[in-house]
Amino acid sequence: MSQATCSFSRKAAIVIAAEMAGEGHAVFLAQFAYYQGRQAWKGNRPSGDPMQSTPICSYLPNGLRVILAASLFAVSGWSHAHPFCVATAQQFQDALTQSSNGGVYNGEDNDIYMVGGTYHTGAATGNAPFFYYSPNSTHAIKIVGGYAAGCSTGTSQTPPTTLDGGGNTGVLTIRNSHGNVIVQQLTLQNGESAEPGAGLQVNYLVTVNASVLIRKNIIRNNHSSVDAGGLYASGDSRLSVISNLIADNSTDANYGGAYLTGFGLPSLVYNNTVTQNFASTTSATVGGLYFGGGAVVDILNNIFWNNNSVGLYLGNSSANVVFNAYGTLGGNAPAATYGNFVKVNPKFLNASGGDFHLIGISPLLGVSTELVTYDDLDGNLHPQSGKVDLGAYEDTIFTDGLDGG
Repeated sequence: MSQATCSFSRKAAIVIAAEMAGEGHAVFLAQFAYYQGRQAWKGNRPSGDPMQSTPICSYLPNGLRVILAASLFAVSGWSHAHPFCVATAQQFQDALTQSSNGGVYNGEDNDIYMVGGTYHTGAATGNAPFFYYSPNSTHAIKIVGGYAAGCSTGTSQTPPTTLDGGGNTGVLTIRNSHGNVIVQQLTLQNGESAEPGAGLQVNYLVTVNASVLIRKNIIRNNHSSVDAGGLYASGDSRLSVISNLIADNSTDANYGGAYLTGFGLPSLVYNNTVTQNFASTTSATVGGLYFGGGAVVDILNNIFWNNNSVGLYLGNSSANVVFNAYGTLGGNAPAATYGNFVKVNPKFLNASGGDFHLIGISPLLGVSTELVTYDDLDGNLHPQSGKVDLGAYEDTIFTDGLDGG
Protein backbone atom coordinates (compact mmCIF):
# COMPACT_ATOMS: atom_id res chain seq x y z
CA MET A 1 0.00 0.00 0.00
CA SER A 2 1.11 3.53 -0.71
CA GLN A 3 -0.13 6.46 1.30
CA ALA A 4 -0.07 10.21 0.82
CA THR A 5 -1.27 12.76 3.34
CA CYS A 6 -2.10 16.43 3.05
CA SER A 7 -3.01 18.32 6.17
CA PHE A 8 -3.15 21.78 7.67
CA SER A 9 -5.50 23.70 9.94
CA ARG A 10 -7.34 26.19 7.79
CA LYS A 11 -10.96 26.88 7.19
CA ALA A 12 -12.75 24.93 4.49
CA ALA A 13 -10.29 22.97 2.37
CA ILE A 14 -10.57 20.20 -0.14
CA VAL A 15 -7.96 17.76 -1.25
CA ILE A 16 -8.48 16.06 -4.55
CA ALA A 17 -6.08 13.24 -5.34
CA ALA A 18 -6.14 11.04 -8.39
CA GLU A 19 -4.08 8.07 -9.40
CA MET A 20 -3.87 6.14 -12.57
CA ALA A 21 -3.36 2.45 -11.86
CA GLY A 22 -3.98 -0.99 -13.21
CA GLU A 23 -2.36 -3.80 -15.11
CA GLY A 24 -2.68 -3.40 -18.88
CA HIS A 25 -5.15 -0.57 -19.23
CA ALA A 26 -4.98 2.47 -16.98
CA VAL A 27 -7.75 3.29 -14.54
CA PHE A 28 -8.08 6.52 -12.63
CA LEU A 29 -8.80 6.15 -8.93
CA ALA A 30 -9.86 9.14 -6.92
CA GLN A 31 -10.81 9.78 -3.33
CA PHE A 32 -12.11 13.08 -2.06
CA ALA A 33 -11.87 14.47 1.44
CA TYR A 34 -13.41 17.68 2.70
CA TYR A 35 -13.15 18.66 6.35
CA GLN A 36 -13.42 21.75 8.45
CA GLY A 37 -9.96 22.39 9.80
CA ARG A 38 -7.79 19.31 9.29
CA GLN A 39 -8.08 16.88 6.37
CA ALA A 40 -6.16 13.98 4.94
CA TRP A 41 -6.22 11.87 1.84
CA LYS A 42 -5.22 8.26 1.62
CA GLY A 43 -5.04 6.18 -1.52
CA ASN A 44 -3.56 2.91 -2.65
CA ARG A 45 -2.63 1.27 -5.90
CA PRO A 46 -1.41 -2.17 -6.99
CA SER A 47 2.17 -3.10 -6.15
CA GLY A 48 4.61 -2.10 -8.87
CA ASP A 49 2.34 0.46 -10.48
CA PRO A 50 4.57 3.15 -12.04
CA MET A 51 2.06 5.96 -11.62
CA GLN A 52 3.42 9.01 -9.84
CA SER A 53 0.82 11.11 -8.05
CA THR A 54 1.42 14.41 -6.30
CA PRO A 55 -1.36 15.42 -3.92
CA ILE A 56 -1.44 19.16 -3.32
CA CYS A 57 -3.16 20.79 -0.38
CA SER A 58 -4.79 24.14 -0.87
CA TYR A 59 -7.72 26.23 0.20
CA LEU A 60 -9.94 29.16 -0.53
CA PRO A 61 -11.54 31.17 2.26
CA ASN A 62 -15.22 31.39 3.16
CA GLY A 63 -16.00 27.71 2.99
CA LEU A 64 -15.45 27.36 -0.74
CA ARG A 65 -15.15 23.81 -2.00
CA VAL A 66 -12.34 24.09 -4.47
CA ILE A 67 -9.07 22.61 -5.66
CA LEU A 68 -6.42 21.34 -5.56
CA ALA A 69 -4.35 18.33 -6.38
CA ALA A 70 -2.58 17.31 -9.55
CA SER A 71 -2.33 13.75 -10.68
CA LEU A 72 0.51 13.35 -13.11
CA PHE A 73 1.06 10.39 -15.34
CA ALA A 74 4.47 8.77 -15.04
CA VAL A 75 6.54 9.45 -18.14
CA SER A 76 8.21 6.06 -17.87
CA GLY A 77 5.12 4.15 -18.97
CA TRP A 78 2.63 1.81 -17.31
CA SER A 79 2.49 -1.94 -16.98
CA HIS A 80 2.69 -4.11 -20.08
CA ALA A 81 2.86 -1.23 -22.56
CA HIS A 82 4.38 -1.95 -25.94
CA PRO A 83 7.23 0.53 -26.55
CA PHE A 84 8.07 2.19 -29.86
CA CYS A 85 11.13 4.35 -30.52
CA VAL A 86 10.64 6.45 -33.66
CA ALA A 87 12.93 8.85 -35.47
CA THR A 88 11.15 9.54 -38.78
CA ALA A 89 7.68 10.60 -39.86
CA GLN A 90 7.10 7.20 -41.47
CA GLN A 91 8.12 5.35 -38.29
CA PHE A 92 5.81 7.53 -36.24
CA GLN A 93 2.79 6.97 -38.47
CA ASP A 94 3.58 3.24 -38.61
CA ALA A 95 3.59 3.12 -34.80
CA LEU A 96 0.26 4.94 -34.68
CA THR A 97 -1.21 2.57 -37.28
CA GLN A 98 0.02 -0.55 -35.47
CA SER A 99 -1.50 0.79 -32.24
CA SER A 100 -4.81 1.75 -33.87
CA ASN A 101 -7.96 -0.26 -34.48
CA GLY A 102 -7.02 -3.43 -36.38
CA GLY A 103 -3.32 -2.96 -35.66
CA VAL A 104 -1.17 -5.73 -34.25
CA TYR A 105 -0.70 -3.89 -30.93
CA ASN A 106 -4.22 -2.50 -30.47
CA GLY A 107 -4.90 -5.03 -27.71
CA GLU A 108 -2.38 -3.48 -25.31
CA ASP A 109 -1.21 -0.12 -24.04
CA ASN A 110 1.27 1.58 -26.37
CA ASP A 111 4.06 4.04 -25.58
CA ILE A 112 5.55 5.93 -28.51
CA TYR A 113 8.85 7.65 -27.69
CA MET A 114 10.00 10.19 -30.27
CA VAL A 115 13.58 11.19 -30.99
CA GLY A 116 14.18 14.94 -31.21
CA GLY A 117 13.81 16.34 -34.72
CA THR A 118 11.13 17.52 -37.14
CA TYR A 119 8.42 15.18 -38.40
CA HIS A 120 6.50 16.48 -41.42
CA THR A 121 3.07 15.35 -42.50
CA GLY A 122 2.87 14.54 -46.19
CA ALA A 123 4.01 11.35 -47.88
CA ALA A 124 4.15 9.41 -44.60
CA THR A 125 0.60 10.38 -43.69
CA GLY A 126 -1.09 10.43 -47.09
CA ASN A 127 -1.19 14.22 -46.97
CA ALA A 128 -3.30 14.10 -43.82
CA PRO A 129 -2.52 14.57 -40.11
CA PHE A 130 -0.60 11.98 -38.15
CA PHE A 131 -3.53 9.79 -37.13
CA TYR A 132 -4.50 7.32 -34.38
CA TYR A 133 -7.95 5.74 -34.08
CA SER A 134 -9.18 3.18 -31.55
CA PRO A 135 -12.97 3.15 -31.04
CA ASN A 136 -13.31 -0.08 -29.05
CA SER A 137 -10.14 -0.93 -27.13
CA THR A 138 -9.77 0.15 -23.50
CA HIS A 139 -6.00 0.43 -23.89
CA ALA A 140 -4.01 3.61 -23.67
CA ILE A 141 -1.82 5.53 -26.09
CA LYS A 142 1.09 7.65 -24.89
CA ILE A 143 3.22 9.86 -27.14
CA VAL A 144 6.27 11.55 -25.62
CA GLY A 145 8.89 13.61 -27.45
CA GLY A 146 12.34 14.90 -26.59
CA TYR A 147 14.37 11.68 -26.71
CA ALA A 148 17.94 11.15 -27.81
CA ALA A 149 18.76 8.59 -30.51
CA GLY A 150 17.68 5.13 -29.41
CA CYS A 151 15.25 6.64 -26.86
CA SER A 152 17.48 5.66 -23.96
CA THR A 153 17.29 9.14 -22.46
CA GLY A 154 14.81 11.96 -22.77
CA THR A 155 14.91 15.44 -21.30
CA SER A 156 13.45 18.83 -22.06
CA GLN A 157 16.95 19.92 -23.08
CA THR A 158 17.14 17.35 -25.87
CA PRO A 159 16.53 18.92 -29.32
CA PRO A 160 12.76 19.32 -29.47
CA THR A 161 10.42 16.93 -31.19
CA THR A 162 8.42 18.97 -33.69
CA LEU A 163 5.41 17.78 -35.67
CA ASP A 164 4.83 20.10 -38.62
CA GLY A 165 1.78 20.32 -40.88
CA GLY A 166 3.56 22.57 -43.36
CA GLY A 167 0.49 24.78 -43.69
CA ASN A 168 -1.21 21.99 -45.65
CA THR A 169 -2.66 19.49 -43.16
CA GLY A 170 -3.65 19.18 -39.56
CA VAL A 171 -0.78 18.01 -37.36
CA LEU A 172 -1.89 15.23 -34.98
CA THR A 173 -5.30 13.57 -34.55
CA ILE A 174 -6.04 11.07 -31.78
CA ARG A 175 -9.40 9.34 -31.31
CA ASN A 176 -9.40 6.88 -28.42
CA SER A 177 -12.89 6.37 -27.05
CA HIS A 178 -12.18 4.06 -24.11
CA GLY A 179 -8.44 4.29 -23.49
CA ASN A 180 -6.42 7.01 -21.80
CA VAL A 181 -4.36 9.43 -23.88
CA ILE A 182 -1.08 11.18 -23.06
CA VAL A 183 0.56 13.71 -25.37
CA GLN A 184 3.71 15.18 -23.87
CA GLN A 185 6.74 17.25 -24.80
CA LEU A 186 5.96 17.93 -28.46
CA THR A 187 5.86 21.03 -30.61
CA LEU A 188 2.81 20.93 -32.90
CA GLN A 189 2.95 23.66 -35.50
CA ASN A 190 1.89 24.96 -38.90
CA GLY A 191 -1.30 22.92 -39.06
CA GLU A 192 -4.08 23.74 -41.50
CA SER A 193 -7.41 21.96 -41.13
CA ALA A 194 -11.12 22.05 -41.90
CA GLU A 195 -11.70 20.32 -38.54
CA PRO A 196 -11.22 21.62 -34.98
CA GLY A 197 -7.73 21.38 -33.51
CA ALA A 198 -5.40 22.00 -36.44
CA GLY A 199 -2.41 21.54 -34.14
CA LEU A 200 -3.68 18.79 -31.84
CA GLN A 201 -7.09 17.15 -31.96
CA VAL A 202 -7.98 14.63 -29.23
CA ASN A 203 -11.30 12.77 -29.22
CA TYR A 204 -13.30 14.74 -31.76
CA LEU A 205 -16.37 12.93 -33.13
CA VAL A 206 -16.09 10.03 -30.66
CA THR A 207 -17.84 9.12 -27.41
CA VAL A 208 -15.25 9.59 -24.69
CA ASN A 209 -14.93 7.25 -21.69
CA ALA A 210 -11.33 7.80 -20.67
CA SER A 211 -8.86 10.38 -19.44
CA VAL A 212 -6.60 12.73 -21.37
CA LEU A 213 -3.34 14.39 -20.33
CA ILE A 214 -1.80 17.10 -22.52
CA ARG A 215 1.40 18.27 -20.90
CA LYS A 216 4.50 20.30 -21.74
CA ASN A 217 3.66 20.92 -25.39
CA ILE A 218 4.03 23.94 -27.64
CA ILE A 219 1.02 24.38 -29.92
CA ARG A 220 1.64 27.28 -32.28
CA ASN A 221 0.94 28.77 -35.69
CA ASN A 222 -2.01 26.52 -36.52
CA HIS A 223 -5.18 27.50 -38.38
CA SER A 224 -8.61 25.94 -38.64
CA SER A 225 -11.36 27.04 -41.00
CA VAL A 226 -13.86 25.99 -38.31
CA ASP A 227 -13.57 26.17 -34.51
CA ALA A 228 -10.47 25.58 -32.35
CA GLY A 229 -7.42 26.73 -34.24
CA GLY A 230 -4.74 25.22 -32.03
CA LEU A 231 -6.11 22.55 -29.68
CA TYR A 232 -9.29 20.52 -29.39
CA ALA A 233 -9.47 18.03 -26.52
CA SER A 234 -12.23 16.10 -24.75
CA GLY A 235 -11.79 13.78 -21.77
CA ASP A 236 -14.13 11.89 -19.48
CA SER A 237 -12.54 10.42 -16.33
CA ARG A 238 -10.21 13.41 -16.21
CA LEU A 239 -8.97 16.02 -18.66
CA SER A 240 -5.62 17.55 -17.66
CA VAL A 241 -3.96 20.33 -19.65
CA ILE A 242 -0.74 21.27 -17.87
CA SER A 243 2.32 23.41 -18.68
CA ASN A 244 1.61 24.07 -22.36
CA LEU A 245 2.30 27.09 -24.55
CA ILE A 246 -0.62 27.76 -26.91
CA ALA A 247 0.30 30.71 -29.11
CA ASP A 248 -0.36 32.34 -32.47
CA ASN A 249 -3.16 30.01 -33.51
CA SER A 250 -6.20 31.19 -35.44
CA THR A 251 -9.60 30.16 -36.72
CA ASP A 252 -12.11 31.43 -39.23
CA ALA A 253 -14.83 30.76 -36.66
CA ASN A 254 -14.44 30.65 -32.86
CA TYR A 255 -11.97 29.55 -30.14
CA GLY A 256 -8.66 30.57 -31.65
CA GLY A 257 -6.39 28.91 -29.09
CA ALA A 258 -8.13 25.93 -27.52
CA TYR A 259 -11.50 24.25 -27.05
CA LEU A 260 -11.67 21.86 -24.07
CA THR A 261 -14.52 19.76 -22.69
CA GLY A 262 -14.27 17.70 -19.52
CA PHE A 263 -16.61 15.18 -17.94
CA GLY A 264 -16.41 12.95 -14.87
CA LEU A 265 -13.63 13.79 -12.40
CA PRO A 266 -12.53 17.41 -12.00
CA SER A 267 -10.51 18.66 -14.94
CA LEU A 268 -7.17 20.39 -14.43
CA VAL A 269 -5.96 23.39 -16.44
CA TYR A 270 -2.67 24.36 -14.78
CA ASN A 271 0.25 26.64 -15.66
CA ASN A 272 -0.45 27.19 -19.33
CA THR A 273 0.40 30.26 -21.36
CA VAL A 274 -2.33 31.03 -23.91
CA THR A 275 -1.42 34.09 -25.94
CA GLN A 276 -1.69 35.84 -29.31
CA ASN A 277 -4.46 33.58 -30.57
CA PHE A 278 -7.12 34.89 -32.92
CA ALA A 279 -10.72 34.02 -33.70
CA SER A 280 -12.60 35.48 -36.65
CA THR A 281 -13.91 38.95 -35.94
CA THR A 282 -17.21 37.99 -37.58
CA SER A 283 -18.07 35.34 -34.99
CA ALA A 284 -15.48 35.62 -32.25
CA THR A 285 -16.37 35.34 -28.63
CA VAL A 286 -13.20 33.49 -27.65
CA GLY A 287 -9.77 34.21 -29.02
CA GLY A 288 -8.05 32.26 -26.25
CA LEU A 289 -9.38 29.17 -24.43
CA TYR A 290 -12.86 27.73 -23.96
CA PHE A 291 -13.72 25.17 -21.29
CA GLY A 292 -17.08 23.37 -21.26
CA GLY A 293 -18.62 20.03 -20.41
CA GLY A 294 -20.10 18.81 -17.16
CA ALA A 295 -16.97 18.49 -15.04
CA VAL A 296 -15.74 20.76 -12.31
CA VAL A 297 -12.57 22.40 -13.63
CA ASP A 298 -9.71 23.88 -11.65
CA ILE A 299 -8.08 26.65 -13.70
CA LEU A 300 -4.89 27.53 -11.87
CA ASN A 301 -1.73 29.58 -12.47
CA ASN A 302 -2.38 30.27 -16.17
CA ILE A 303 -1.72 33.29 -18.37
CA PHE A 304 -4.38 34.26 -20.92
CA TRP A 305 -3.07 37.36 -22.62
CA ASN A 306 -3.35 39.28 -25.88
CA ASN A 307 -5.91 36.98 -27.46
CA ASN A 308 -8.56 38.81 -29.43
CA SER A 309 -11.98 39.17 -27.84
CA VAL A 310 -12.26 36.90 -24.74
CA GLY A 311 -9.13 35.24 -23.34
CA LEU A 312 -10.89 32.68 -21.12
CA TYR A 313 -14.47 31.54 -21.62
CA LEU A 314 -16.33 29.32 -19.15
CA GLY A 315 -18.97 27.12 -20.74
CA ASN A 316 -20.25 25.80 -17.42
CA SER A 317 -20.73 27.19 -13.92
CA SER A 318 -18.38 24.74 -12.17
CA ALA A 319 -15.03 26.44 -12.77
CA ASN A 320 -12.64 27.42 -9.99
CA VAL A 321 -10.50 30.24 -11.39
CA VAL A 322 -7.53 30.80 -9.09
CA PHE A 323 -4.30 32.78 -9.60
CA ASN A 324 -4.65 33.40 -13.32
CA ALA A 325 -3.82 36.41 -15.44
CA TYR A 326 -6.39 37.30 -18.07
CA GLY A 327 -7.66 40.28 -19.98
CA THR A 328 -11.31 39.34 -20.38
CA LEU A 329 -13.31 36.53 -18.76
CA GLY A 330 -16.45 35.41 -20.56
CA GLY A 331 -19.30 32.94 -20.26
CA ASN A 332 -20.61 31.69 -16.92
CA ALA A 333 -19.50 33.15 -13.62
CA PRO A 334 -16.87 31.01 -11.85
CA ALA A 335 -17.93 28.86 -8.93
CA ALA A 336 -14.93 30.28 -7.08
CA THR A 337 -12.34 32.90 -7.90
CA TYR A 338 -9.28 34.05 -6.00
CA GLY A 339 -5.93 35.76 -6.56
CA ASN A 340 -6.42 36.62 -10.24
CA PHE A 341 -4.67 39.39 -12.19
CA VAL A 342 -7.05 41.19 -14.54
CA LYS A 343 -5.67 43.26 -17.43
CA VAL A 344 -2.13 43.04 -16.06
CA ASN A 345 0.61 42.91 -18.70
CA PRO A 346 2.67 39.77 -17.99
CA LYS A 347 5.82 41.29 -19.55
CA PHE A 348 7.04 38.48 -21.78
CA LEU A 349 10.70 38.40 -22.75
CA ASN A 350 10.08 38.71 -26.50
CA ALA A 351 6.47 38.07 -27.47
CA SER A 352 6.93 39.21 -31.07
CA GLY A 353 9.81 36.75 -31.39
CA GLY A 354 7.88 33.90 -29.80
CA ASP A 355 9.65 33.88 -26.41
CA PHE A 356 7.02 33.86 -23.67
CA HIS A 357 9.27 33.52 -20.63
CA LEU A 358 8.58 36.23 -18.06
CA ILE A 359 11.18 38.94 -17.56
CA GLY A 360 12.55 39.76 -14.12
CA ILE A 361 10.15 42.63 -13.47
CA SER A 362 7.05 40.68 -14.46
CA PRO A 363 4.22 41.13 -11.94
CA LEU A 364 3.38 37.43 -12.39
CA LEU A 365 6.59 36.01 -10.93
CA GLY A 366 6.28 34.29 -7.55
CA VAL A 367 2.67 35.27 -6.91
CA SER A 368 0.70 32.03 -6.53
CA THR A 369 0.40 30.45 -3.12
CA GLU A 370 -1.17 27.38 -4.72
CA LEU A 371 1.98 25.28 -4.71
CA VAL A 372 2.49 22.65 -7.37
CA THR A 373 5.44 20.29 -7.70
CA TYR A 374 5.52 19.23 -11.35
CA ASP A 375 8.04 20.65 -13.81
CA ASP A 376 7.49 23.45 -16.28
CA LEU A 377 7.80 23.52 -20.06
CA ASP A 378 11.59 23.85 -19.77
CA GLY A 379 11.86 21.01 -17.25
CA ASN A 380 12.33 23.25 -14.19
CA LEU A 381 10.39 22.40 -11.06
CA HIS A 382 7.67 24.64 -9.63
CA PRO A 383 8.30 26.56 -7.47
CA GLN A 384 11.85 27.92 -7.66
CA SER A 385 11.50 30.53 -4.93
CA GLY A 386 8.68 29.87 -2.49
CA LYS A 387 5.69 30.85 -4.60
CA VAL A 388 4.75 29.73 -8.09
CA ASP A 389 5.10 31.81 -11.25
CA LEU A 390 2.11 32.02 -13.55
CA GLY A 391 2.24 30.51 -17.00
CA ALA A 392 4.13 27.67 -18.64
CA TYR A 393 7.61 28.79 -17.59
CA GLU A 394 9.00 28.97 -14.06
CA ASP A 395 11.70 31.63 -13.67
CA THR A 396 15.17 30.32 -12.73
CA ILE A 397 17.27 33.45 -13.32
CA PHE A 398 16.03 35.58 -10.43
CA THR A 399 15.58 32.89 -7.79
CA ASP A 400 18.19 34.48 -5.49
CA GLY A 401 16.02 37.54 -4.91
CA LEU A 402 18.54 39.96 -6.45
CA ASP A 403 15.91 41.25 -8.86
CA GLY A 404 14.12 42.88 -5.95
CA GLY A 405 10.88 41.08 -6.69
